[in-house]
Amino acid sequence: MPVTRDQLRADLRRALEFAFPGDSDERIRALELRLDRGGSALPLPGDFTGESLLVEIADAVRQAFPDRSDELLHKLQRLLEPGEYRGDVTVVEPRTAMGVVTDPRIRLDEIMPSLVVLAPLGHPLFGRSFVLDRRKMLAGRAPGCELVFAESSVSRRHFEIDLSRDDEVTVSDLKSLNGTFVNGARLESLSDVVLNPRDSLACGRIVMKFFDPRRAAVRRLPT
Repeated sequence: MPVTRDQLRADLRRALEFAFPGDSDERIRALELRLDRGGSALPLPGDFTGESLLVEIADAVRQAFPDRSDELLHKLQRLLEPGEYRGDVTVVEPRTAMGVVTDPRIRLDEIMPSLVVLAPLGHPLFGRSFVLDRRKMLAGRAPGCELVFAESSVSRRHFEIDLSRDDEVTVSDLKSLNGTFVNGARLESLSDVVLNPRDSLACGRIVMKFFDPRRAAVRRLPT
């Protein structure tokens, strides 16, 4: 059954309460204001911007409702950016990843590290899951990269992901114009930084969340 607007509001409030226990009231007020405005870019209460709020909402929904987060986030996207909805797409580099899984019921990003694009809302890349399935992966605007971001604020060779160390994933900036950021801190060029589960990774306008099921169990919302 499709999610109604009232159900979506209730689920989003529940997700924020789950992800930010004791500190969700201001986020819920900002969410309600944004929904009432139909996606208008007018100022929000507190220190929130429209983008920062949506990143937190998307992360909260994925924590609270891992089995139906895509449905809820795409419904939210249609409400706020009705002209920009692109559908649910998972980007997978198939040369090594597909050999790992034979059961079609298993999503690759449930067993392998991945980067999920959470902002900006309405961007063609929103909601996409990039599965990290090779020892080293270049990310950028150039077609030859393993992770290709069709976004003008991203350099042709922006950053590199390294999975060659056991159970550790690192990222390094490749002297990009607009920088690579982990949890808001800009990386020094060519220096490695370890990514931990649920870290944010930003390049240009693209904001992603890092997931690694090998290192962190999913906390589920009580039923």
